[in-house]
Amino acid sequence: MTFDTEVPQLNTITLRSRPLTTHAISISCDAELAVAADDSVHIMLPEFPTPEDDTRRGNRDVGADENKRIQYHTHRGQYMTIKRPDPRMNAKLFDAAGLRCPGNDMEEEPYFGVGSGLPTGWGSSLNQVSVMEWSPTGVGYNLRPVLSVLLTNGSVMIYGQEGSAVTDISVRKRSFDAWRVLWGIGGVLPLPDRKVKDGSHLAGDKIKSFSWAHKIAPGRALIAYLNDRDEIIIVTVEFFDNPKIRKGPTLAWRVEEVARFPNDSPHPKMSVRTRCTRPLRP
Repeated sequence: MTFDTEVPQLNTITLRSRPLTTHAISISCDAELAVAADDSVHIMLPEFPTPEDDTRRGNRDVGADENKRIQYHTHRGQYMTIKRPDPRMNAKLFDAAGLRCPGNDMEEEPYFGVGSGLPTGWGSSLNQVSVMEWSPTGVGYNLRPVLSVLLTNGSVMIYGQEGSAVTDISVRKRSFDAWRVLWGIGGVLPLPDRKVKDGSHLAGDKIKSFSWAHKIAPGRALIAYLNDRDEIIIVTVEFFDNPKIRKGPTLAWRVEEVARFPNDSPHPKMSVRTRCTRPLRP
C-alpha cells in the first residue's frame, strides 16, 4: 500500500516572549499545539494535507515553493494570563446549576489571597504560566478537548471554545474567534454546591500541581490537584445537555469537588459517586 500524501515538514516556531517553565509545550489529541510563554499562552492549529494539495503536487508546472507546507501554520491564538482571577469567571457553572454566583453584586475589590502560606494567604503572585495540560477528548464544545493552565497564583484556568460565541456552525475552517476562559478551579474561584446554605463552595486552595485522568466517557472527566496544605482533591467535570437552558446552546459544564484527603499513606478507602445525566450526542 502506498500513500501519495506527504507529511508537511517541520519548521521553527517563533515567539515574541520566552517560555520560562519546564512544561512549556503540550499537544492535544486533536494535534493542537499549546506553547506557554512567560505571561501568555499560544495555541496553534495543525495543517494537514488535502486532496487539493495532492493535485497540485502532481502538476509539474507548479513551482516547488508553492507546495511547501509546514505542520503548524501561522494561524494561532494568543491569550494573556496576567489578569486577576474573579469569582464571576465561574458564573456559567452556577447558572447551569440554578444557583446564584457569589460576586455578581460585588462592588469593591475582591480578596485575592489564597493558600495556607503567610505570603500567598495575603496576596497572590503574578499570573505567570506554570504548567499546561490538555484534557481528554469530549470535555469541550464539539467533543473537543480543553486546555487547562496552572498559574502561579494557584488557580487552574480552562480555555476552550464557547458555544454561545460560535457565529456560524457551518464554517468548516477552524479559528479562535469563539475561544474563551470557560471556568476555573482553585484560588478565589468558587464551585457550585447545593449541600451548603449559600450554594457556593470556596476552598481557597493554592494549587501546586494537577493532572487529568484518562478518558472515562464522552463528556465526563476527572481532574485531581495538590494544594499547598498537602491535600489531594478530586473534581468531576461533566459537559452535558442541560434542558433547563431555553435560549442559546443548551450545552453546559458541571464541575464539582467529590473527594479531599491528605497526601499521606495508606489512603482510606473512599467511594466516589456522581449523578449521571443524559449522555452527549456525538
